Amino acid sequence: MKRNNENYEKIIAEKDREIRSLKRRLESYEQYIAENRAMRSEQIVAEQIQRSMLPSAYPAFPEHPGIDLYADMDAANETGGDFYDFFPIDGSHIYFGVSDIEGKGIPAAMYMAVTKSMIKLRLQSGEDIESVYNEVNKQLCASSMQKRFVTSWSAVLDVETGSMRCVNAGHNYPVVLRSDGGTELIKQRSGLPLASYFSEKRRITYTSFDYKLNDGDILILYTDGVTEAHNSADESFGDARLTAAVQTYMADKHSMRELTAYIRRRVIAFMDHAGQDDDITLLAVRYSL
Repeated sequence: MKRNNENYEKIIAEKDREIRSLKRRLESYEQYIAENRAMRSEQIVAEQIQRSMLPSAYPAFPEHPGIDLYADMDAANETGGDFYDFFPIDGSHIYFGVSDIEGKGIPAAMYMAVTKSMIKLRLQSGEDIESVYNEVNKQLCASSMQKRFVTSWSAVLDVETGSMRCVNAGHNYPVVLRSDGGTELIKQRSGLPLASYFSEKRRITYTSFDYKLNDGDILILYTDGVTEAHNSADESFGDARLTAAVQTYMADKHSMRELTAYIRRRVIAFMDHAGQDDDITLLAVRYSL
């Protein structure tokens, strides 16, 4: 009888250990679910902020039929700070630009909203693009928000002449497809990424530069989610593949909406099974007299 009692107690103890172990695993799983639910909720909020700040009405400039502009952002699984913008400044000048903010999630989305708004408000108030970037950099560096550097490429285009006043704050070089089929990268730099450095004693300044689009020329802006996309062999998409894709596709004179969609498909196909870990943002504009 004693041995039976001992066996019974051992069985009860073993079952008790199993129950406690199962309970711990259940609690861990519930915690995991709660954390992932919170993360997903944050991601949804960040995506909503990001999307709500991007212009989506097309044609972008119906008052200027010679301007075919389209922009798109394909967000990665974890929302980043990519953004683009375009808007009229006056009857003969329009603005367009693409930027990439360091980091991901709600903080990056909020920083994006602030940066985008400051650039737009200053340009529409009549400031030239050079002074806009210098003042926005000063404001971002002095801000109490968590510091995040911003790479950015922007231009103010005179729709009557094709002349552009441009600023490149540490961003990727745009691709230009000339009407004769030739291509080039706009390699001028204006300064460091925004918010990367500011001092009253040693002020960093941004200097604009001029560039001219001729009749039929196409300009493509993008973020590093395009050229730095990697495949399973750890190769990057790069400038050469981007330029070749633009040349090949535009041989048949497609629209800018079709061009951005094609480039995005090429990038995603190139990544194969490696997975997308950064936003893919593109803005293409064709200038016609």
